[in-house]
Amino acid sequence: MSAPLGPLIAPRRKTIDGWIAADLRGVVVHRRALDDVRIPLAQLVSAELDGKELTLKTSDVVTYRLMLTTFSAARDLHYVETLARAARLTQS
Repeated sequence: MSAPLGPLIAPRRKTIDGWIAADLRGVVVHRRALDDVRIPLAQLVSAELDGKELTLKTSDVVTYRLMLTTFSAARDLHYVETLARAARLTQS
């Protein structure tokens, strides 16, 4: 099942098996042949970037490790910072 997206707060990023996007309601993880997962921003407890690997951890102890298909340090870091601000993981 596909999760509908509202206006994006950060550009969609392609992953090896799908894509990830964030709107004002949360993060949507789309993986081929699986239902989309929506992580409400209130449940996001960390968003980390290590090279091309994006790791999202939720308050219900679920971890998503997503491998981005391209590496753009500025764009990917901006994506993570935008998620962190939207989920109120940072002060600013």
